[in-house]
Amino acid sequence: MIHYIMPIFMILFFLSLLTINRIKQIIERKRGYMDWILGVDVPCTKSVKFLVNDNSVTICGHQEVIDIGRPIQYGVIREIGWGRTRCYGLFVNKSGEEISRFTHTFTDIPNGEFQIEIVGNFSSARGRLYFGRNTA
Repeated sequence: MIHYIMPIFMILFFLSLLTINRIKQIIERKRGYMDWILGVDVPCTKSVKFLVNDNSVTICGHQEVIDIGRPIQYGVIREIGWGRTRCYGLFVNKSGEEISRFTHTFTDIPNGEFQIEIVGNFSSARGRLYFGRNTA
């Protein structure tokens, strides 16, 4: 009997994790922003997918970097299959301040579904990023 309970428990556990992740994605898409945290154990993160309709996307937000002087990279990416991505624009925030605000517009991006990838190069940082049409 125990041999049947453990696989069922594992399946239910992973399904609940997938459900929580999906709910988080739906909330992020409706809000139009994401809160992010980077560190040694999480060197990069991605936003939910959003649509680009006018060949450009504007991001704005703020970041708090623990390792002052370490750059944070923001890129507009599209998945091209099998876990590979293509970068259509890159913005590097090299602020020397602990907390900095920024705004950047990526242009010449084809229309379609994209994500914002945030890379911290193993530095500790956190922030909030507004993307797509709902920038504030």
